[in-house]
Amino acid sequence: MSISRKRISVTTDSSGDFEAEVHMQGALRCVAVDLGDGPTALSTPDVSIEDTFDETVLFADTGIAANARYYPTTNDPNSTTGQDYPAPIILQRATVTVAGGGDTKSGTITLFVER
Repeated sequence: MSISRKRISVTTDSSGDFEAEVHMQGALRCVAVDLGDGPTALSTPDVSIEDTFDETVLFADTGIAANARYYPTTNDPNSTTGQDYPAPIILQRATVTVAGGGDTKSGTITLFVER
């Protein structure tokens, strides 16, 4: 087993939204959200990750107010502990969506996937 890392640079549009498709396969072990620094930092964004194959929500959290690491599980997509249930699976591609992050704000989202 190995862990792959995919870092997504986020810059929202004027309505505070961003979307990117990533090509990865495996168990989604961790989602790290870094809001950025200073006046250009993301402002309490809603972040979701959805598998494009069957539109399964793999991770979702709203109003993120601080940098955080999440360990999503099949039982609780926004778990911060990742215990008791297996990690959700990305079958081919995933869509990362940011909403309400502020006008032209920047941060990063990093996905850690076990293959």
